[in-house]
Amino acid sequence: MLTHVSGRVLAVVCLAIVAVCYGMSVAVHPAPGGGGGSALDTVENFAVHPGRANALLVLDLGALLLPVAIGLVALLARPGARALSTWAGLLGTVVGGATGVLVAVDIMCAAAARTADREAAAEVVAAFFERPVVIVYLAVGVAGGLAAFVLLAIALIRAKVVAWPFAVAFPLGYVVGGPFAAPVTGVISTGLLLAGFGACAACILRSGLPAVPVSAATTTTMPASMPAAVPASAAATKAAPGPGTAQQQ
Repeated sequence: MLTHVSGRVLAVVCLAIVAVCYGMSVAVHPAPGGGGGSALDTVENFAVHPGRANALLVLDLGALLLPVAIGLVALLARPGARALSTWAGLLGTVVGGATGVLVAVDIMCAAAARTADREAAAEVVAAFFERPVVIVYLAVGVAGGLAAFVLLAIALIRAKVVAWPFAVAFPLGYVVGGPFAAPVTGVISTGLLLAGFGACAACILRSGLPAVPVSAATTTTMPASMPAAVPASAAATKAAPGPGTAQQQ
């Protein structure tokens, strides 16, 4: 069990960082929801708002911890809802992949905004989204994220870890900060995620994280087998003829 104060503090800090960075990255985005639809419009918005673009790149670093935060909450609900929490944790890794792609796009747009030929740079950004594999990857990531947060909310309610309004805040905060991206929805998403992650953080500070049970087949039996090996070695030593025996013969 995560009982050390330092471990609990790190877990709580991770949850707080994700709650703030995920929602506020939408609020400060220079072109939320695409900024007009075209890649050139998005790049131009990044160029017009350099301060917001720099703040976005900093917040993106914290948003990359989203899979870790989902895993921590899933562990918190595991004793009372093992299957649901396991699926939520697995789907959380899918969300992390999609978040990484979106962070890469933000970096590309910020770099394109600083180039002399923004139109040519915007064509590179547009070509990135024209790849079918990227579209499928993002679609699977968004759908997997929604499924992860829904399962996480159900697991928390079944396990009676937090009150149901705090559990429901997870999928609501994810949806509000995703498809309906805008500065105001980013602030709302931040508040909802802070409520959900904050309630879980309070549980971690109070009781820590439950330990994951280890299968009996994976436990080592070396200490139990050592006493049996020692007499065998001693018997072999006694049975072996020594130098004195050879001389007597």
